[in-house]
Amino acid sequence: MGGRVLCWGPGACCAWGKRKSANLQSAPATPAPFPPDALSVAGSPVLGALPPVTPVQGAVRLELTGLNAVGLLAYVHTLIDGLTDNAYYTGMGLSIEALLAKERELISLIDSRNLLDQQSRSLSAVLEAELISTSDLIRNTARTCESADSSDEALLSAGWGLRRAPTPPQVLPAPIQLRVEKTPFSGEVRARWRVVTNSRCYEVQSLPVTDASRPALWEESTAGVSPRANHTFKDLPSGSFVSIRIRAVGAKGAGPWCDPIVARVP
Repeated sequence: MGGRVLCWGPGACCAWGKRKSANLQSAPATPAPFPPDALSVAGSPVLGALPPVTPVQGAVRLELTGLNAVGLLAYVHTLIDGLTDNAYYTGMGLSIEALLAKERELISLIDSRNLLDQQSRSLSAVLEAELISTSDLIRNTARTCESADSSDEALLSAGWGLRRAPTPPQVLPAPIQLRVEKTPFSGEVRARWRVVTNSRCYEVQSLPVTDASRPALWEESTAGVSPRANHTFKDLPSGSFVSIRIRAVGAKGAGPWCDPIVARVP
């Protein structure tokens, strides 16, 4: 039949692929022993029924750690060549056949993996080209929309984001709706005003009414700071009249003062 024949005993022979040019020598008259649980047909062992794996005794250096698929395939190939027609190991036919089967499986899987790797690289190149093409199409569509109608309302309705130059910080306006309230304590009043958008804090000042008409005194007066749109002025002369003004402070610094209002201190 062209292949080499491995004989296990009278009436039990198995053909397997060529590996060397010489014909396989017949096994000794007395077959090599097999474990009790090996499958058999008419008293002869069947290929595929290997004995359980047992630990090596320490004389063999396996060198299996770190081998990849190709390295392990080469190891198997070396063992097959070394065990075939080996006068020292005349009863290794079953192990050789198992190694041959593993060799075929590894070759098939490695070939399949290489094919998949090649297909994956091809698909990656196709995908990259498609991403570039899609990005160009989106850019052209954006230009078409801008040419037709570049208003914010139109672009937003189509799902486009808007690109605008950052608006530089502006000087904040003067606070409005300034009012003064009494508190339960004498000698103090609480001022409230409308929040100024983008303000970081507020500067507050108060002067006796008799001095409020003199701008220089306002400039010399120390301003308090309030993080919120309200401030309580304390330690004022009870029964006196005070003038109060507020201004907002933002990224560009302090804005203009609001018009002062007059309040009577309880």
